Amino acid sequence: MAEAPRQRALADDLNRAIVNENDSWRGIYDGVEAPAWYLRLLTQLLLLIDDNEIKYLTSRVDYGESSFEFELLVFTETKVVTARGKGTTSDDVNAEVWAQGRSAISRVSISGGHGPYVHELGSTSWPGRVVIKVTLDDQELTLPAGRARSDALVGFLPSLLRGL
Repeated sequence: MAEAPRQRALADDLNRAIVNENDSWRGIYDGVEAPAWYLRLLTQLLLLIDDNEIKYLTSRVDYGESSFEFELLVFTETKVVTARGKGTTSDDVNAEVWAQGRSAISRVSISGGHGPYVHELGSTSWPGRVVIKVTLDDQELTLPAGRARSDALVGFLPSLLRGL
C-alpha cells in the first residue's frame, strides 16, 4: 500500500471522482467536514482498489425523508469493488465493501441508445444514453448506477467486453 502522503493524494483523487461522477454525494457533506463513516468508506475502497488504476466508477445515492442508501461500483483492470450502505443519519451508516475479480463477469447486456443516423434525428451525440447490465457471479449490476451520463460508460465498454 502507498506511503502516507500518497495515500492522502489517492484518497483526494477517489473522493473527487466519486463526487464529480454523482453530485448527490455532496448532500452527505452538507457544508461541513465529511462524516467519519464516509472517511472509513474511502479507506476501505482504497485498500481494496490498492494501486490499481480506476477504469470506471459509478454510483447512486437515494435520499428518503430521514434516511439514505447508496451503491458505489469501481472497476479496475482486474477487479470490481462494490460498496453498499444505508443509514438514517450522517453518523448511523451501515456499509459493506467487497472486491471480486472481473473474471467473474459472465454476461453483459445493453439497452437504450438511439439509431446510428444521428444527423437525421437532429442529434449529434451517438449512441445516446445507454444502460448496461453486468452479471457478476450471482448479482446483476446496473451501469451507470445513478443518473450519470453514459459517455464514460461507452468509453469503458471495450475494456469491459475484453474480459468475456
